[in-house]
Amino acid sequence: MAHSIGNSKDIYVGNNKGKIGADNVINISGEKTVNLGNTSDMTVEDNAGDMGAKNTSNASRGKGVKVDICNISDMTVGDNAGDIGAKNTCNLSGGKGVKVDIGNISNMAVGDNAGGIGAGNNCNVMGGDGVKISIGNIDNMAVGENAGGIGVGNNCNVNRGKGAEIIIGNATNAGIGINTGGFGSGNNVNIN
Repeated sequence: MAHSIGNSKDIYVGNNKGKIGADNVINISGEKTVNLGNTSDMTVEDNAGDMGAKNTSNASRGKGVKVDICNISDMTVGDNAGDIGAKNTCNLSGGKGVKVDIGNISNMAVGDNAGGIGAGNNCNVMGGDGVKISIGNIDNMAVGENAGGIGVGNNCNVNRGKGAEIIIGNATNAGIGINTGGFGSGNNVNIN
């Protein structure tokens, strides 16, 4: 069974100071697919609000569960001072073959960034076998000037997990005019 909440596709926005695909919460148990606050094919003149941000997913006791939270693809933003694909939380308890993608960015162009993009996301895993987690990774991104945080300050905590695979804060094919902020830095992984 699949659940989709607050996803956006093929949208044009002049200026955004509000919330798009943001502040959603979903609690699931068992074998489910969750799509929460993901954004694709979107153009925004300027953003000072939340897009694909501050969502929460709680999942327990699932096999083959797939959780996609606030991943951004094919987006163009004039200037960004808000949060995009940022400050999301996923809590997992148990499960086998679980795959989690949070706040990953692909094919994005931003004029100037002073906000958070793919930043400040959290994933907490308690138990589980073969869990794969991808958080705040950047692929094919162009930014004029960055004074904010891109792919930074993400956290992943794994307790009593087996065969966990974690990919966090990596960048591929990114171009930045001037960087005075954070890029792919300050990420944390704790495995016990």
